[in-house]
Amino acid sequence: MLFRSTASSLIKVDLNGKVIGGTARDLNPAGFVIHSAVHMACHDLVCVMHTHTRANNAVAMQKNGLLPLSQKALLLWSFLRYHDFEGPALRLDEREHIVRDLGDGRVVILRNHGALTVGESVAEAFCWMYRLEAACLPTAWLTAYRMLFTRGGLKAGDTAADDEHLLRPRRRGEAVAAPFEFATGTGVDEAGYPIVTVAPAPAHLVAG
Repeated sequence: MLFRSTASSLIKVDLNGKVIGGTARDLNPAGFVIHSAVHMACHDLVCVMHTHTRANNAVAMQKNGLLPLSQKALLLWSFLRYHDFEGPALRLDEREHIVRDLGDGRVVILRNHGALTVGESVAEAFCWMYRLEAACLPTAWLTAYRMLFTRGGLKAGDTAADDEHLLRPRRRGEAVAAPFEFATGTGVDEAGYPIVTVAPAPAHLVAG
């Protein structure tokens, strides 16, 4: 439900997560851990945004994260960081890990979770989040397209170096768990499914 934020709809929380102003039941403990981590350590960053969108979750669930395959992704490259999943963000000791992983960045992909952006103003944090969403969407679309329609590609668990699987027939809807650089349609097969040529990502992006 959308609503208008006013002073009366906000709560005030101390550094230990205790509500000292407003209604205690309105506190999101996990949200407090994530936001307070940055506010406690970086006083110049006055705004922290945290989201779980379909697009940033699609990227956060992939081993290699956001690949530098589009102009929008490249614009974020120098500012992008990653934070590994540690379970529900309910432990206060995770705060120092978030700050460590943020470093001097502005955008953090929270693996298997969502995304975090920061800024010296609300406008800056919002702009970073907007740019991240624009960069994640093409990756999410490509992933969905590959999983639903690719008739030739790597089987789940393979690496991009396993070229012998590129021409293996696939069942419709079979998942692909490896990163690719691009996919181009080359027609349809006798069943009417798209035939897709898939190029593996560069080796340095799939190492490890």
